[in-house]
Amino acid sequence: MEGTMSESSFKISMQWAPPFTPCDTEEEISLGDMTIEANEQILTKNVSSITESLRNSIRVSSYPLALWFTAYWWRLLYEPIPSGEQIEKSYSWKNSHSLASANSGYIWPNISFIPDGQFITVISSQQFSDSKLPLFYLGSKDAIIVDNQVFISAIKDFIKLTIDRLNDFKKNNTNLHTLFMQLNNEMEDEDFALYRRVEALLGYDPDEAPDNVIEKIETALKIFNKRILTELISACSINETASPIADLESAISMSKTGVKGKWTNPLPIKIKSNMPPWETGRFLAKKLRTAIGNTDKKIETKTLCDFLGITAKEISNSYPAHDRFSVSHFNDDKLYINLKRESSSYYSTGRRFQISRLIGSLLAHTDENIFILSDCKTYSQKLQRAFAAEFLAPIDEVKNFIQKNVTTETIGKAADHFSVSPQTIAHSLTNHEIISKSQLSELVF
Repeated sequence: MEGTMSESSFKISMQWAPPFTPCDTEEEISLGDMTIEANEQILTKNVSSITESLRNSIRVSSYPLALWFTAYWWRLLYEPIPSGEQIEKSYSWKNSHSLASANSGYIWPNISFIPDGQFITVISSQQFSDSKLPLFYLGSKDAIIVDNQVFISAIKDFIKLTIDRLNDFKKNNTNLHTLFMQLNNEMEDEDFALYRRVEALLGYDPDEAPDNVIEKIETALKIFNKRILTELISACSINETASPIADLESAISMSKTGVKGKWTNPLPIKIKSNMPPWETGRFLAKKLRTAIGNTDKKIETKTLCDFLGITAKEISNSYPAHDRFSVSHFNDDKLYINLKRESSSYYSTGRRFQISRLIGSLLAHTDENIFILSDCKTYSQKLQRAFAAEFLAPIDEVKNFIQKNVTTETIGKAADHFSVSPQTIAHSLTNHEIISKSQLSELVF
């Protein structure tokens, strides 16, 4: 399930409690009833385990949460969620993206913020009533999608609200005042803001990135524009087995090589920038199928290759340079194509999916000359995957093929019919809420 998208809104409001006497600490001054809302859904809605009464707000101090937002600002807004099993091991990521990490002894709602560069996915999980906590949160059934700028504005307003409350009680020199002033200075300096954003994308807290990494990034900036660089950095890792420096060197190398092709845009249309990535990807896929006069049948590999001015043999024999990402690029109106390594089990279908992703990226980013394919969950990568899934195996045709009989066998047959992997069919069914995530986990391929 990819989340609900209505008119984007986010707000954290406070109904201040009467101050203690004497009122000495920042937490005492900023105590009150807090309500968190996203797209008109109340995420602080809770039930008392003692009285069983329902409340929309929680009695907490705004100070530790405002401090948390300020301290983790860059990672919270720009560090994408780790891929696959890495998320279960990533305490650092959870600490900077889960609201419960604000701590200070309060029972915060289990809310996580997942950025993709253009939108924030807000996940509010239910806390079960059989726990020993004095209250439990009802959470939200679906993930909630909030526009990045709307979210940023709301968090700034909340931090300012807390600072104004402290100022009213002559608390004018707190850690929050200092951190927020530093943050504003960083945001106003475009180059320094990029530096902070790159640190966050790599999973580093401010000023923790090694000097040699920063030097390599400065070299990469001479080749890639800021949007492409941040897209690329999202694919880099700081774990022990993969160096961001080696990744950047691979990217620079790929930006000078590749299988020579040619691209002529068959679908010269502008897309809306406020659409979620999966909607944009599917929109482009349907438009392209209509343009080529094939709305329901399998897309042949030759058709995919013809879009890029290459042959199937050239792609099959091309040497993939990296496991997690690839860089294709224009040079003198020629398109040079690089693809990621594929699993030997699904080499052919994987190549078809990658080619389709590249076509989706070319359609979506008509003013770019470098195109990144990676395993990350940024806006661009989500768009590519949604495009490829819908273009190769339109969901309506998949449903007609399976006829509500979703099994490993029927998914395998649908995958064979459309020449995609079974995982592509299964994830498409999940994303369209035809099967649940628990049902997906039970399928074996």
